[in-house]
Amino acid sequence: MASILTELEASTVLRCEVNDLGMLDLLPLVDGYIQFATGRNWTADSPVRPEAKSAARMLLVRWHEDPGGMAAGGALGYGLAAVLTQLEALALKLGTAGTPDIPLAIVTTNISGYMAVDASFVLVFSRAMDAGATSLVTLEDANLNTVASTNTLDVTGKIMTVNPTNNLAAASSYTIVIDYAVDIYGQTLYKEIAFVTA
Repeated sequence: MASILTELEASTVLRCEVNDLGMLDLLPLVDGYIQFATGRNWTADSPVRPEAKSAARMLLVRWHEDPGGMAAGGALGYGLAAVLTQLEALALKLGTAGTPDIPLAIVTTNISGYMAVDASFVLVFSRAMDAGATSLVTLEDANLNTVASTNTLDVTGKIMTVNPTNNLAAASSYTIVIDYAVDIYGQTLYKEIAFVTA
């Protein structure tokens, strides 16, 4: 199966043998990460774009040198984040309809099983959201009543904060409902995230 980097390219970057198992295990993970981050399967291009190869080299070195950092989900370095942003823009330019290949998703959130009654909730989307998406995310109690909140997007449009107007009730069930919120490309996402207050 083709990868963004050939085995020879990867071994040259890492200064290791072409059949190094650690490197070979990382190649499909690098491809998958870059595809998810940019919305395009770069391995399908022939030849593979040099921009994609650059991002793959940076990510491969980072994960090969610090495999624990990959598992911990540490923050990306500025250079790699910038390259991935450029690739995302290029993916949109190359797309036939201008829509990313990968569906809109929640990348991460601060919501866990038990939350403080005065918590704010952070949702990180895979792509920038339409400004109107803030009105399509609601907080509901166990009786499906909407709980008043102020929803805001950060400057990237990818991070939404749901801030309840008042403290939530203790030891109670709640659900954040993303009701077909729309990203800047017109793709929608429906998702429910349940939690209980401490």
